Amino acid sequence: MIPSALARFPTWGTAALGAFTLLASGCAPLPLRRFPLADVLWNDPDQNPHASRPAEREIMSVWDGMDKTVFQRASNGLRFHPSREAINVNALDEVPNSSWFTNRLGWVDFSPEHVARGACTPGQILQKPWKIVGGKPNGINPGFIIVDAAGKKALLKFDGNVQAERNSAADAIGAALYYSAGYYTPCNQVVAFVPTDLTIQEGVTVKNELRQKVPLTLEKVQQILQSANTFPNGQLRAGASIFIDGKTLGPWSYLGIKEDDPNDVVPHEHRRELRGMKVLAALTDHIDSREENTMMSFISGADGRGYIRHYMLDLSDTFGSIWVHEPKGVADAMSRRLGFSNYLDLEHIPIDFLTFGVITRPWDKAQFSPDTGNTFGYYEGERFVPDTWHNGYPNPAFANCTERDAAWMARIVAELSHQHLEAVSHLGKFTNERYRTALVSIVKQRRTKILERYLTQLSPLMRPTVEQGKLCVVDAAVRGGIRKAAERLYSSTAYVGNSLDVGHESQKHTVDKVGGVCFNLPNALDSTGSAPVYIVIDLIVYTTGADHPGPARVHLYQTDMDKYQIVGLERPSTFSPPK
Repeated sequence: MIPSALARFPTWGTAALGAFTLLASGCAPLPLRRFPLADVLWNDPDQNPHASRPAEREIMSVWDGMDKTVFQRASNGLRFHPSREAINVNALDEVPNSSWFTNRLGWVDFSPEHVARGACTPGQILQKPWKIVGGKPNGINPGFIIVDAAGKKALLKFDGNVQAERNSAADAIGAALYYSAGYYTPCNQVVAFVPTDLTIQEGVTVKNELRQKVPLTLEKVQQILQSANTFPNGQLRAGASIFIDGKTLGPWSYLGIKEDDPNDVVPHEHRRELRGMKVLAALTDHIDSREENTMMSFISGADGRGYIRHYMLDLSDTFGSIWVHEPKGVADAMSRRLGFSNYLDLEHIPIDFLTFGVITRPWDKAQFSPDTGNTFGYYEGERFVPDTWHNGYPNPAFANCTERDAAWMARIVAELSHQHLEAVSHLGKFTNERYRTALVSIVKQRRTKILERYLTQLSPLMRPTVEQGKLCVVDAAVRGGIRKAAERLYSSTAYVGNSLDVGHESQKHTVDKVGGVCFNLPNALDSTGSAPVYIVIDLIVYTTGADHPGPARVHLYQTDMDKYQIVGLERPSTFSPPK
């Protein structure tokens, strides 16, 4: 019986099962992985509706942090966990569309204006007046649950006195970037209002300092509004997050599966979109990448049948959040460590203790910018190292991130152009232009380091297509701006038929300035005479004096004289021929 995870991804599942059978029988070395003549899986069936709504899930944030930091680490230390690649990867080394992820940047026309919209549609712009219908349930900064004049419900949050404007700006910009990269997020926006835009629904309560429910009074509202920053015109500033669709079921986990969800068959720590998210989190410094900032929502139709959609929530910690707890000296020390070490790092702390702190750590040189530090804290690009970035709590999916998972996300990040970053930065509505330009500059610097690290080890060639008898791909390194098209050297070698004989070699190809490159395809029917013919083409790209990664190995069938079907793409780490 084929395991359910393999059955869900047939384009590679058959090959994987065959390889396992050979290995188990003790036969000779494994042959080349051959892909079947079948369409590539682009839509995961995990959005198929089912009859029953799964149960809600609750977590305690304190317990979640302790569990990830101490108990899961201790448990993992007692078990053998062989390294493995992500499961939910299709035949082209990509992630299919699912209830977790949708291919957007690079796959559809995402203009800078489109990226700047994020998950927001014109109908989601809040209309005044707003009615307060509840208090903000958790978090450091105060806020309200409101309903606008059109009936849309949103969470209204204020920046507070620390890092003015960053919280609301980061929530809007971070959500737009995550959405554009492929994740589900709410529509987050920075809003301006005056106190008279707010009314209080009768019977609304909030929790006081003793966690007791008390009536929300006008005096309490005015007290909370004092923590709001203002725009130059005197209007109050806040961040607003539109409530997501469906019935919320609580946070999802980065580990295991939800047992009562029949669509959930891939362990979350082995989902590429969750593993590769580590790279996007490093780009934005999303240190709070944990379960509490996620949400499951049951999307159902009129008949009650539905499926769970998985959201990322609360990106307000991105772009340089600092530790605000007292005492101040401890807060400063913790803030320097953010992004370099876990909150309670059981690797760094014991070593520092045993060596009396003589080892120089990266955070020892962290700089609080005199110009923008009051907004972005220690967020910078000069000392940023993609491989060593840490979020606050250990994340099981991030811990399983492999070179291939990280390279997958780097190919998405390469699609974020300077124009995209400029457009999305305006979502922050910074009152000082130098904050906006500083943020764009830092993100660009971190982006370049991510692309240099992850697009130079494995082939950056992606998205293969057949156009007029040519095999065309996109060079992500050129697309991302870390390599110039005129300096790239390309070559291809074709291996034809069951014996994979070398049938075609070429070094002259057409290249455009945005990374598109095409290679001549061999006519394999000239030598074999019958279709379909299996063809493997190794595509090589490098820049003299720089990177020289392994090939992009494209698998095709020639089904007629001028018809080819792409069935697979691999990225070997060596140049050994496909035998």
